[in-house]
Amino acid sequence: MAIKIIEDPNPSDDFLDVPQWLKDHAKKEKPEPEIIVEKKKLSWMSSLPLSSRQEKKKRQQELMSFLSSLVGTGLKKKPLIAKMRGKFPKLSSAQICRFVNNQLKSRVIEIDRTFKTKPIIVKGKLWRNL
Repeated sequence: MAIKIIEDPNPSDDFLDVPQWLKDHAKKEKPEPEIIVEKKKLSWMSSLPLSSRQEKKKRQQELMSFLSSLVGTGLKKKPLIAKMRGKFPKLSSAQICRFVNNQLKSRVIEIDRTFKTKPIIVKGKLWRNL
């Protein structure tokens, strides 16, 4: 089987010609559009309930931020716990005492023993500025 090629007797180059204005337009370099990505807080994320782990972490952060404001005031341990109980009435005193004792144990805060009559709470060896 042979393939026969038929040529157009009147080839028209008009439809293949690119107009001059289009050639000029193509030569111009266009700046690439900048892609701006905005970080939006998704509304459905705020409507989801927090897991117990997330709630505990959030509570720990709130307790630590309030503790950082109280450390430099020269309070002893019991008045410090009393102020924290006033700030967080929904938490039981056992939870607050456990938090303070854990911070003391991990040396984030320490009891200053330079003066025997004034054992106040100060920043410990492992204190980090929040």
